[in-house]
Amino acid sequence: HTDAVSRFAIDFDMDIGTPILAARSGLVYQIKEDSDLGGPHKSYAHHANYIKVYHSDGTIGTYVHLQKNGATVKIGDRVSAGDLIGYSGNTGLSTGPHLHFSILKISDTGKLVSIPFKFRDPDNKAITPEPYEWYYSNIPGNQPFEIIYGNQLSINDYTDYEITTENT
Repeated sequence: HTDAVSRFAIDFDMDIGTPILAARSGLVYQIKEDSDLGGPHKSYAHHANYIKVYHSDGTIGTYVHLQKNGATVKIGDRVSAGDLIGYSGNTGLSTGPHLHFSILKISDTGKLVSIPFKFRDPDNKAITPEPYEWYYSNIPGNQPFEIIYGNQLSINDYTDYEITTENT
């Protein structure tokens, strides 16, 4: 992402219906969950479902592209880090199912801008995500999965992959 409101956003590749947990404690202050529309054209941008959580330090956690009726919280709910807040989807301006996550603050000019944030790795070390890097995580309670990097793949790994397009 290159615009100020999404510059430090992270997109998590995940299946539709994946549980979304609050990254930090806060107050749910905005929800949109009425859309089932999504696609790669900018005309879909206003169809994204989302949850926004206001944190005690004045920042806002945003969780975008949720499924229709995918919020498990309501406006005014207080959430703690790790609480279930909704389910991932593919709504709005989206090229595939994922969660768009960012932390926002109000800038000196009064506009919302994204800010860098950190994650804890499996060793509880804080890391700052870097642009164009891939990060992998295990779902708590599930078995670890094998990590395969793109440079380890060959054309044979795509033999079952096909795309259907419409002629226009």
